[in-house]
Amino acid sequence: MQTLKIKQAQKAWIPLSNLIFVPHNEKEYDHLVNLLDNLIDEVW
Repeated sequence: MQTLKIKQAQKAWIPLSNLIFVPHNEKEYDHLVNLLDNLIDEVW
């Protein structure tokens, strides 16, 4: 069961890994804030 969850998380992470990163400047930070705002709006 745990192995299945890990494999599911790995599959989900691949497309997300290009979107989620540590911001190193204001432009990257603003981009991530916008991404998270949109995500919150989607699930709210």
